[in-house]
Amino acid sequence: MGKLFIFTGSGISVDSGIPTYRTKDSLWDQYDVEKICTYSTWEDNMQEVYNFYNKRRAELFAVEKGERQ
Repeated sequence: MGKLFIFTGSGISVDSGIPTYRTKDSLWDQYDVEKICTYSTWEDNMQEVYNFYNKRRAELFAVEKGERQ
């Protein structure tokens, strides 16, 4: 049996209404990546990190339910 590999990037989510990380008006335009995505700053900004990822989960859930596009 053959194997299937799919290569993709963050832009695949754009059509579903999920913001990308690096384009104009992206997530990193709204948030400081150094305050969200490093372990050392996670310890200092735990609530901000949780809020960021909870927002991502809510966006994905909305897409799964068909509420966003």
